[in-house]
Amino acid sequence: MMIAKYTTVSGYPRTRIPGYPDFPVPDHRITGYSLMTLFRIFLLMFIVVLLTGCAKLQYMDQLLTLKAVSDEQTQMGKEIERQDARFERLVAAVEEGSIGKYKDQKSVQHSFGDPVYVTQADGLDVWVYRYAAQFFDSPKVYLYWDQSGQLVQWKYEEGQSNGKIKQEAASKI
Repeated sequence: MMIAKYTTVSGYPRTRIPGYPDFPVPDHRITGYSLMTLFRIFLLMFIVVLLTGCAKLQYMDQLLTLKAVSDEQTQMGKEIERQDARFERLVAAVEEGSIGKYKDQKSVQHSFGDPVYVTQADGLDVWVYRYAAQFFDSPKVYLYWDQSGQLVQWKYEEGQSNGKIKQEAASKI
């Protein structure tokens, strides 16, 4: 059995006998040097936290603006998807020939939404439907209404390629 003599962190001499518990509890007092080091570490951490918080607050208006723009873009994307789905239902109704069952403007507007363009031609109101975000090479559906708001004719253009209409279908009711 070997008895070890050693010095604690605070400089007090101690004796350690193997196999026996250290009694009283070992000396874990912190010296003045280590207190100063801990103080500097905590001070540095406080300054870092303080400065990063100020950076966030400094640009908070810009961050909120970017978030609002992002939210608006998301909403616009969802609205475009809804309009495109309605247009696809309208194209399916035109291709099936079931567009004739929608006799008045209210029923068409309720089922397929508002048109993207409204004009007049030959004394008739013309409603134009197309995909919401495709402007030039998009299929189009033209619905012609008389003065009493009744559907009298429709026309479907599948799309344009080099200025030529690929397919056109028209029908009078």
